[in-house]
Amino acid sequence: MLAERLGLTIKIWKMTAEHTLELDDLRHLLSKKTKLLALSHVSNVLGCINPIKAATAIAHQFGAAVLIDGAQGIMHQAVDVQDIGCDFYAFSGHKLYSQQELVFFILQSSGSIRYLHGKVVVR
Repeated sequence: MLAERLGLTIKIWKMTAEHTLELDDLRHLLSKKTKLLALSHVSNVLGCINPIKAATAIAHQFGAAVLIDGAQGIMHQAVDVQDIGCDFYAFSGHKLYSQQELVFFILQSSGSIRYLHGKVVVR
């Protein structure tokens, strides 16, 4: 497994009875050693919208960057990455009826939007 080869730790985040991510549990999972919090904006499988703005704020208190998988969220509601405060928001173009290979990767820190074909490259 890649995490094992790189010496990374993956932690399981508890959910509420409504199937959203439990924010109190997040505070116990993060530490100053945490580099990245990656989570889904919306789960079509569970039928929930995760508290990404609050989760982002908590992760930033620990110094972690936040990557939001917006593949489902971008279709269901307007997305304001500045309001959310996340460092990265990613989704595929076909969710917006674009070409299959078109990927949108929003980098909050630089404020730029990159349109990449095929694979995502961050410099």
